[in-house]
Amino acid sequence: MYKTTISKFKPPLATIFLIPPTVTLCFIAFFSVNAPLGDQWDLVSLFEKVLTGKADFEDFFAQHNEHRTFFPKLIFVGLALISNWNIKYELYFSVFLVGMTFLLLYKLSLLEGRNNFSNSKHLTNFLTCILLFSIIQYENWLWGYQLLWFLINACLAVAVLIIASSNNFPKRLYLAAIPCFIASFSAAHGLLSWLAVMPSIASIKGSYRQKIIRITVWILLLIGTFTIYFIGYQKPSHHPDTLLFLKHPLGTLYYFFTLLGAPIVYHANIPLIVKTLGAILFSTFFLLVFYFVKYKSKFNFSLEIAPWVSIGLFAILFALITTLGRLGYGESMSSRYTTCSILLVVAVAHLWRLSFSRNVFITSIFIGFIFMNSINRIPRQ
Repeated sequence: MYKTTISKFKPPLATIFLIPPTVTLCFIAFFSVNAPLGDQWDLVSLFEKVLTGKADFEDFFAQHNEHRTFFPKLIFVGLALISNWNIKYELYFSVFLVGMTFLLLYKLSLLEGRNNFSNSKHLTNFLTCILLFSIIQYENWLWGYQLLWFLINACLAVAVLIIASSNNFPKRLYLAAIPCFIASFSAAHGLLSWLAVMPSIASIKGSYRQKIIRITVWILLLIGTFTIYFIGYQKPSHHPDTLLFLKHPLGTLYYFFTLLGAPIVYHANIPLIVKTLGAILFSTFFLLVFYFVKYKSKFNFSLEIAPWVSIGLFAILFALITTLGRLGYGESMSSRYTTCSILLVVAVAHLWRLSFSRNVFITSIFIGFIFMNSINRIPRQ
């Protein structure tokens, strides 16, 4: 019966799930330009050193603004060497990373074990696919340098899946640390993956002593990574004051909720709606977490709930740190930020499904709304 169900649903599902990436690939093919932009010009000197054999570890570890982009630089060099630095290779590699992220999150939803082929799960996974490939992220889709954003999301998904699926504690913890380490040295917000994964670490079944050991080991790995990251670190002089939020607390709150609401309604002309939706999304996430903690005996918390809590928490931490670091710039509606904040929508959708699994109608309406909002970002000619 189980095999019959798989064979019945897999082919049409595969076809449906190919729609969002196909739309994104067409968008990139039509609107992308094979020319360096902005930060990409900083890679020229690195490429020159690589080609002349003068590149060393410091060239890859060197700080770029507030970021350590060690692993993205490796990818940039590899793609440049095989393509004679055709920028479109970077764009299509971003699509590959998002495809991998979706497959990882899809696998995560199947680990739950309950109603693996229910309509609500199919719809929520399709919504996840639409969100991850959303054209709302158009700036990141068309700018090759931004593949590091998609790389960090993929690393987070790998770490969460490892923790949820492995049964061996030491192996599970140290394997999950690898993608978090890669994320940390891809961009500054990659460091947040260590904190976001902690609910998943804490949810692993075991005695109180075992849980303390796990958290302690994870914190030590976190501290070690942060220590390496900040060796020789210098705060960029052109960045705004990080304490600006103390002077503008209300504006800080608006900025934070705008970051979270932008993936749902990306429209600068209606900021109040964007802020309101961000606040609703934020509140819904924590209300659902409270509900699951209160009634966790009804669920397999480590498999069903904790992974999505980690995914959503990463987006919230990203919005918080971006608000503190970028408040002076404005840009709360910048499309590049939606790549991370989209993960909160994904997390809420899956947590909602787990608590109200039969609410297929609302999920269907939401899918249509998100899809149309995404398509609306395609420029008219």
